[in-house]
Amino acid sequence: MPLTRALAASLTACCCLTAPALGWPQDTPTQSVDTGAELLAEGYTVRAIAQLEHALGRNPFDPVVLNNLAAAYSQRGDYARAQNLLQRAQRLSPEDPTIRSNLDATREWLNHLADRSEAQQRERAREVRQNAQEPLRIPPAPPPLWEPPQRSP
Repeated sequence: MPLTRALAASLTACCCLTAPALGWPQDTPTQSVDTGAELLAEGYTVRAIAQLEHALGRNPFDPVVLNNLAAAYSQRGDYARAQNLLQRAQRLSPEDPTIRSNLDATREWLNHLADRSEAQQRERAREVRQNAQEPLRIPPAPPPLWEPPQRSP
């Protein structure tokens, strides 16, 4: 057993020493959140999502990370995922006005998209009904380009 503990301690020390050289993250959870928010503010949405997902992996119960990650996903157009994250954040911090406001705005936008989609479907159905009332204009059959060979009896 002592060898296993010594080996684990050596590996931990080795990772701590080599991680910066390998480019592994050495930040604290707060730094991850701050960096993710900064990247998002600068328009680096994909990088912000990666950073915030990393922070969320460290603490899946952080409402600030959930809110910021929702903002990043909404910038990418993934409003359903943003709503899910905001609902989780609201359960963790029900009194936070920013989370409440973001959740309300996301729900409103999703409802708008659903209404627009329904209106487009109704318009398509109306066009189909209208086109069905018009006589079909079938073009004449094309002329034969070759005559099949006649078989002799």
